[in-house]
Amino acid sequence: MKKTSSSRARPGDQLFPLMFEMGRLLKHQFSVDGYGPSSYLHLETLRHLREAGTLDMGAVAGYLRVAAPSATALVNALARDGLIIRKPDAQDRRRVLLSVSAKGVRTLEDAAKRREAAFARLTAPLSAADRKEMARILTIITKR
Repeated sequence: MKKTSSSRARPGDQLFPLMFEMGRLLKHQFSVDGYGPSSYLHLETLRHLREAGTLDMGAVAGYLRVAAPSATALVNALARDGLIIRKPDAQDRRRVLLSVSAKGVRTLEDAAKRREAAFARLTAPLSAADRKEMARILTIITKR
């Protein structure tokens, strides 16, 4: 395959491999810290639930952008581990409302400390100004 000259390179030619590598580094760091890919989804689900207060299964599936059966399996695992509380909706007994348990809050607090340490290691080569700029750019990209 013929290489594209740098004068005709598209922005994605450089950015996509860098974003892929960042994802790989994050995945590796989470696995080193004891969080596998599914655990990362568990933590993100807990974090979102804590921010929201109470959600139903449909809202969890929508947030994670997964099918209802996948969200149900994830929520079942969180409930089995005592990280979330399920209770029937008083207004609609067919709905189940989900919230984070005290154990789930402690798990999130521990994860936040570990995540901070992981990001500090990953971003150690950056200056404070570079980290701030990185956060600004990632916020723009993810808030669309």
